[in-house]
Amino acid sequence: WSTDMPLSFATGYYYPDGNAEMRFGRIARRYVKSWFPLDVVIVGSDWLSTILDQVASDGGDAGGFGLARMGKVMRIARILRTLRLLRLAKLRQLLYIIEERIQSEYVSILGGLVQQVAGLLALNHMFACLWWLVGATSGTPNWAQRNLLAEDDVSLLLKYLVSLHWSMTQFTPASMEVVPVNVQERGFNVVVLIFAMVVFSSFVSSITSAMTRLRTLTAHQVSQTYLLKKYLRENSISPDLSSRVMRYIDLVLDVHKRRTDSSKVQLLQLLSGPLHLELQREVYAPILTTHSYFVEYSQTSLAAMGHLCYKALSKVALSRGDALFH
Repeated sequence: WSTDMPLSFATGYYYPDGNAEMRFGRIARRYVKSWFPLDVVIVGSDWLSTILDQVASDGGDAGGFGLARMGKVMRIARILRTLRLLRLAKLRQLLYIIEERIQSEYVSILGGLVQQVAGLLALNHMFACLWWLVGATSGTPNWAQRNLLAEDDVSLLLKYLVSLHWSMTQFTPASMEVVPVNVQERGFNVVVLIFAMVVFSSFVSSITSAMTRLRTLTAHQVSQTYLLKKYLRENSISPDLSSRVMRYIDLVLDVHKRRTDSSKVQLLQLLSGPLHLELQREVYAPILTTHSYFVEYSQTSLAAMGHLCYKALSKVALSRGDALFH
């Protein structure tokens, strides 16, 4: 995070119309007006917390006054650590940047599943902590005392795992022996159950939708491969030609997985004429300009080069040994 701050002063951004801004002055001004104050609070609190921890450890042998001062310093350090939660405000932007770099639809869907599970675990962690807080502050009797967890000799890990287990049972059809004991705990349990009904139903729906998308990605290809084999078999195609056809189909499918054809992207049809022309020029011009004639042609008229790429070019898939020109 400390390194991210100076780098943010040199990271360009895009305007809503799609133009990139790379001028240092404007980048710095935008960063100062947006994320800079939050980054200062987060990074400053981290460094201050680290310094206070060091001061507290150095003052551990300073006698009674040192112990009192150390206790105050540690309380301040704990408060400052809670400011780290402000990083979550920047998490969505970071996830969006990561998603833009993912090229595989499989990985994108699996990444969405991981996000869903991580979000549910974070909610369960929060409710587990609140459940322990309610039990510790609601007086006696409470659920912690009833389950012999309030004693000092009980490990912190066991307390947390029991609280987390209780929280997860509220979001799922599972059950456990920990139940509310007093009115405050019962009221908190009801609130969590209402919230969990909405969240868990949405979570199940998202998981089902993602799994359906994963199956759909492969179901069409498997069906078409079966039909192709059936066609070759029914028409008594020779084994040699059938093998060549299947190898070629596998090769083309592999290429299509690695490269997205423009015919599959329906949103490209919404582009304006000049923008579509410019897009086609950037796609095909690097291929044409390997020849010196098209280099000269492009330098003479960039617009004509764009129309050439837009109107006169198409893709043809060939197997090894096929004739391109007859």
